[in-house]
Amino acid sequence: MPFGARDRALRAIRSYFHRHGFCEVNTPSWAPAQEIDLHVEGVQAEWGWLATSPEQGHETLLAGGLPAFSAPARLPARMNGALA
Repeated sequence: MPFGARDRALRAIRSYFHRHGFCEVNTPSWAPAQEIDLHVEGVQAEWGWLATSPEQGHETLLAGGLPAFSAPARLPARMNGALA
């Protein structure tokens, strides 16, 4: 991706959601206890458990009264040796 293109794309996406009343959130990537997910085996780390899915965090936000939110994916800076 050309230098600066990723930044412009992210700004455009965030701007769209902001204009439409969405709140940007980041759900936890780990938990102190294993999440209940019947179809995914949890991964225990030294400090706790890795989150198997952001859905539990999303459901908590909805139940808490946040009507509209966006949760952008967190990607590593490099994928397959190329800048993401």
